[in-house]
This record gives sequence, structure tokens and C-alpha cells, in this order.
Amino acid sequence: MSLKIALQMDPIGAVNINADSTFRIAVEAQARGHSLFYYTPDRLAFVEGRVMARGWPVELRREVGNHVTYGAEAEVDLSAFDVVWLRQDPPFDMGYITTTHLLDMIHPKTLVVNDPFWVRNFPEKLLVLRFPDLTPPTAIARDLATLRAFTGTDGQILDTGLALFFPNPQSYTGEDVLELQAHGGPVLLDMLLSRVVELGARLARPGEFSERAFLNDKLDLLQAEAVADLIDAGSRVAARAAQRSLSGEFSAAILGLNEQVTGLRMYVEAAIDFPEEEIDFLNTDELRRRLDAVAEEFARIEAAARQGRL
Repeated sequence: MSLKIALQMDPIGAVNINADSTFRIAVEAQARGHSLFYYTPDRLAFVEGRVMARGWPVELRREVGNHVTYGAEAEVDLSAFDVVWLRQDPPFDMGYITTTHLLDMIHPKTLVVNDPFWVRNFPEKLLVLRFPDLTPPTAIARDLATLRAFTGTDGQILDTGLALFFPNPQSYTGEDVLELQAHGGPVLLDMLLSRVVELGARLARPGEFSERAFLNDKLDLLQAEAVADLIDAGSRVAARAAQRSLSGEFSAAILGLNEQVTGLRMYVEAAIDFPEEEIDFLNTDELRRRLDAVAEEFARIEAAARQGRL
């Protein structure tokens, strides 16, 4: 039996089709003969006793950059659908909660997945608190003073500081990263490290963060080497040179030089491949000019690299 399925989700044109689970679910439903209607949460409304949504019939395909075709925009009564997929992403704010109340009005006559009641009353970040034997020590609060305390096994405060979470890919390594900022001092830092190891972490290998950044395409090899140069810099000049390399300046210079050499090679190869041409391309001012430019760029980069080693 063919079903009418409505998708309440964030903008479908911007999804990563290789990672987004909602897209994969919708493609599979379409493959089984079910029709799809898509709308965003802000287009959901309650009008004169009916839960309405303004959106589009869609056809989906697994083609990057060409994964969705929209039909004519329409306003529909969601109670006329067999299934509504509640698949929007956080934030879990009042707008999100309001959509669950509206969809409650058509459920279960129209099957809403996931059930709005459970989405609203059992958010995943709080539901885990019901299983303390399966979760690590956890703190949830609005008061930052509560979250600034780093506590030991006995509950005593080791230090107060900051805990900064960097979700992937917006971090140095391109992975989820939690950064703890505490007061300095070798004894205090040793206590904090011992505590996080007790909680399941491990000490990083030398250079492991840069290695992960390289493997996740956050740094190229020259930038990864610049990290070590920056740490080992023996002068301000060397530190500045390493920082420029870390920012990608040196990589860009090497890439530009590579493009110049490649262009020069193509120029020479073309002259060799077409010797019947009346003009001798290998004996022109243009070739000399380009060779001089490459030589000057080589010399400039070599001098900059030598300066960075001082």
C-alpha cells in the first residue's frame, strides 16, 4: 500500500546526502512507492481546527548537488497524511516544543514519528539521567559557577576553570574536542589529568593532535610541521615564520610555485610536440621571462625557509 508521508525537517536542499539519516529514510520510503511532502518547522500552523503545513512534494535521489526536485508549493492538512516524520534538528527551544504540541493534535490518527509526547517530555540530554549506573558523572545547570568546578573522585573540588566544547568539524582536529582550562601549576595539572584518565580518557601521544588534524584534512603536511617549528622556535623571527606557515601562507606559496612549474612544463612539452610550427617557442623572451620568475620564486621561498630555521 502506498503511503502519504510528510517530512518535517530543516532545509532539505542543504543536507549532506551521504550523512543525513532523514534523507536516507526518505529515499528508502520513495523507493518503496510512497509519496513525499516536505516542509520546514516554521511553515507549520494551526488554522481553524486543522494542523496545516506549507511545503512541496519532492522527489529525491542520491546525486550530490542534484538530490531534490520540488513540485508545486502547496498548503496541506497534515491529518490527511498517513505518516509525519518529526525530524528537525535542535535547538530544543519553544519553537521546537510548540511543533510537538501541534503534531500531538493529529497523532495517532496520523502516525507521527517520533511520538511528539516523548520528544517533548524526554529530551535525549535529560533522559540519560534516569540511568545513573550507565552514565559517567554528569552535571547539568544554567549557572556557570556550577559547571566551572573540576571535582575529584571524592567530590572535592580540585580547581575551577572553563570547559569549552568544540563540535566537529569546527575544531583543531576536525573531531569533537573538549578543552579544559584550569589554573597553572604542575601538581594541579597532574591531579586534573589523573582525574580525566579515571573517567576514561587517555594521554595523547606526542604530536597526536596535529596528526589527527592532518588525517582529517584540517592541516596539510607543511602546516603540521609548522606546529613543531612554532613550539621549538628559538627567536621571535622563527616564531613568526612558523606562525605564517601554520596559517597556510607557506603552503599557498608552494602551491603557486607548483602551478608555475607545471605551466612551464606544459609550455615546453607543447613546443616539443609541435616542432613543425614556424615560431621557435623554446627560444623566445616569454620562456626566459617565465623561467626567471620561477627561479626568483624558488629563491624567495628558500630564503624564507632558511629564515624560519634561525
